[in-house]
Amino acid sequence: MPVINITEEDIQKIEAKFRLSFDDERKEFIKCLESKDIQACPGAGKTTSLVAKLDILSNAMPFTDNCGILVLTHTNVAVDEIKRKLGANAHKVLGYPNHVGTFQSFVNKYLAIPMYIKIFGKKPERIDNDIFYLRFQIRFDKVNEYHKNWLQQRADEKFVSILRLIEDLTIIEDSLQYNGKNIITNRSPMFSAIKTIARIPYSLVQDGYLSYEHCYDLAIKYLDEYPQIIEIFQKRFKYIFVDEAQDTDDRQFHIINTLFVDSIVQRIGDNNQAIFNFSRQNGDGWQIKGDYI
Repeated sequence: MPVINITEEDIQKIEAKFRLSFDDERKEFIKCLESKDIQACPGAGKTTSLVAKLDILSNAMPFTDNCGILVLTHTNVAVDEIKRKLGANAHKVLGYPNHVGTFQSFVNKYLAIPMYIKIFGKKPERIDNDIFYLRFQIRFDKVNEYHKNWLQQRADEKFVSILRLIEDLTIIEDSLQYNGKNIITNRSPMFSAIKTIARIPYSLVQDGYLSYEHCYDLAIKYLDEYPQIIEIFQKRFKYIFVDEAQDTDDRQFHIINTLFVDSIVQRIGDNNQAIFNFSRQNGDGWQIKGDYI
């Protein structure tokens, strides 16, 4: 682990560069290089403070052990803002071995696509919710109306869409189960037809069309089946900054916590400004362990 010390002089230089003044709390955050949760209040300038820290760290690049920085956020707008504010030093922070991007882009590039290739021997065609849903709808529209209505009724009973119901079904030899309970068994004359319909999402995945949710399934499968990759990530990324931590769900935290046990992880956000409702596994979200800004 490179030993880096951010000094008051470093902050003075960055203040002059950005033409602003950081108060004591923001200075404390900029200097902090240990794992920490940072709860920011509205208007606290957390992105500017994070960019200032990244800018200062960029002056120490390349680090002595060739490790890098990982910055994760949730929207391309936030990524673009970080890149824009970095200015002239952006090329250092954006270049190898660093990575600045959305959670989705990180998961796709480093975990989901490699796992997909291991399973199917090819790269996926597209990763896009709208395209996946459209292709599902095209295939589902060809389903017998009676079978379609049968599934629709059960989806409505569970307050979920048909696609959600189908993807959450567990297919076993003699029954289809939802939340551990049979919804149809092989004693029904419709069993074979419903089982075939239930395989539509997987057949789309086989054809190379993935939703964003599938990528998290693949990422976690990759971590479970190939735990040796964790050491590679630990060596590459020593400083991890999770921006907009309030919009991070449990599976995303699971990935971060699994990959970066020995790295410095700072989670930065404002729980009063959460903007996302996660589609399948909300869980507890961000449970703040510390307090800054």
